[in-house]
Amino acid sequence: MIPKGIRKNGQITTRPRGGDDLFAHLLAQGLRVRVRVTGGSMFPAIRSGDVVTLAPLDPGSARPGDVVLFRDVSDRLVLHRVLETGTRPDGEPWVRTRGDSAAGEDLPVSGDRVLGRTEAVERRPLWIEVLSRARMAARWVMGWKRNG
Repeated sequence: MIPKGIRKNGQITTRPRGGDDLFAHLLAQGLRVRVRVTGGSMFPAIRSGDVVTLAPLDPGSARPGDVVLFRDVSDRLVLHRVLETGTRPDGEPWVRTRGDSAAGEDLPVSGDRVLGRTEAVERRPLWIEVLSRARMAARWVMGWKRNG
C-alpha cells in the first residue's frame, strides 16, 4: 500500500496493493486507515470498490456484528463480520467471523490477529451518475434551442 496522504483528523488513505504489514503498523499506531475493498464476500453491506474506514481495535474488544479486518490462519487480510467472541482457558480472546455472502464461517482466530473495526463504508452514490447524464441531456437541449 502506498499512502496517498494524511488527513486532518488523523486518517491515512492507502491503496490496497501489497505491504499488508503497513495496515497493522498504522492501526497499531492508533491511526485510522481508508482502503478500497476488493471481493464480494461482504455483499450487500460492503461491495467491491467501496472504500472502508478502519479504526484501531484492542484485542478482545470486537463484538458480534462488528465488521473487522483480521489476519486469517493463512495470514491473509480479511474483512468479515464477527459472529461470536470468547476467551480461551489461558485468557486469550478469540473471534469467529463470516462474510455476509460467504458459504461458510471462517476458522476462529485469536484476538491479537484482529487489526481494526470498520467505522464507515463509502460508496459512489447512484444519483451522481444519474445527475451527470441529466446535465448532458440539458446541455444538448439548451444547445439545440440556441441553434434553432
